[in-house]
Amino acid sequence: MTSDDRRCYSYFQFHVAPEIASFTSVLWQKLVLQMTEAEPAVLHAVIGLSAISQSVSAACKAQKHAISLKYDPWRQFGLEQLGRSFALLSRRHSSHDPQLVQVTLMCCLIFIVCDLLQHQYNHAFNHLQNGIQILSELGYGRVLIPQVSVEQELVAAFQQLETQSTPFRGQQPVLWLPKEKSATHPSSKRSSPGLQLTFESLRSSVLKFTTDLVFLPEGQSATQYEAEYLTLLERGNQFIKEVDSHYARVYPHLSQEERKHADLMRIHTSGEGLVLKCCFPTGTLEPHAEHFRSHLSLIETFLHRFPERPGMTMDEAVLPSLVLVAFGSPDLDVRWRAIDVLLAWPHLEGPWDSRAIARKAIENTPEYVPGCVEIETVRVRKPISQKRFTMILQEFFHEIGDVKS
Repeated sequence: MTSDDRRCYSYFQFHVAPEIASFTSVLWQKLVLQMTEAEPAVLHAVIGLSAISQSVSAACKAQKHAISLKYDPWRQFGLEQLGRSFALLSRRHSSHDPQLVQVTLMCCLIFIVCDLLQHQYNHAFNHLQNGIQILSELGYGRVLIPQVSVEQELVAAFQQLETQSTPFRGQQPVLWLPKEKSATHPSSKRSSPGLQLTFESLRSSVLKFTTDLVFLPEGQSATQYEAEYLTLLERGNQFIKEVDSHYARVYPHLSQEERKHADLMRIHTSGEGLVLKCCFPTGTLEPHAEHFRSHLSLIETFLHRFPERPGMTMDEAVLPSLVLVAFGSPDLDVRWRAIDVLLAWPHLEGPWDSRAIARKAIENTPEYVPGCVEIETVRVRKPISQKRFTMILQEFFHEIGDVKS
């Protein structure tokens, strides 16, 4: 390796990987580094990601516009490394090497992260779709038995990204955990892993339901979904009780890392219930004001307990949950508290960008003036209707999904 290669590898090892893996992922600090030792394609991809990360970090600190990255030498070096990685993969395209699939998926994942760092969402979603297609063809879908073994952490990373990006891509996931696999899990009500399985099943169902609603064709009634809505709402309320009961019992005995996971579980579970209430057109969000308030309190408590503030993570932490409050809370002070949290922690969670969310939330206030810098001068004083809330979500998802790279 050259001196630049070594510098970038070290930066990845001690800065990029720990940051991306801040919440739940062990993929970046173990599997990736192991693969760089034997796979040049992964090594070049890692060096490329590290260089681009340094470029983006420097630009953010200098408050430079993203366009300036085009001329940054570290970005250019990073793109060269990614090109080398892609070339190495292309040469092995027809190989029967059993490791090729795993190497290709790992490089694909790194390419996605590089694209997201540069806000090149079209490229990121194209790479994601390629990875999903590979896994789907191998049997990592709803019904088939996998034909080729792929590291569980790698499959989970694509599942996570697919779920996170579904609202932006407007495509239903194909790698979700099927309902029947978790609903009958014997430990679903007795252990944290069992609760996680049940949650993934619930989230899959809620995601499919809300995606159908948010992208419902104009003029088509949502009444056909009412029975499913009531069933999911009851299922979600019951699961919230199970989660609260379980962690009230075991929380004092958990490690700090386990408590982090427990708090995130409570946030995400509360968020699934809230998104159901927000997206089904009952006319107003006023009856859900207390849920918005308690949901934000969960997030604020989590951030107070765990002060780590990574600039980017591939895990889901708080951004999808903050979207709900910042866009829809009928209590306007609560809505602005959520926006303040977004502004205080500029970061990415997969395709979710706190700055883009905050900007969209502020733009949709009645007193917003384009180009206004003083946030305090645009405090909103008019509650949002449920119909308007759904429209804002649609606009936000379409804006990200339509970004041209």
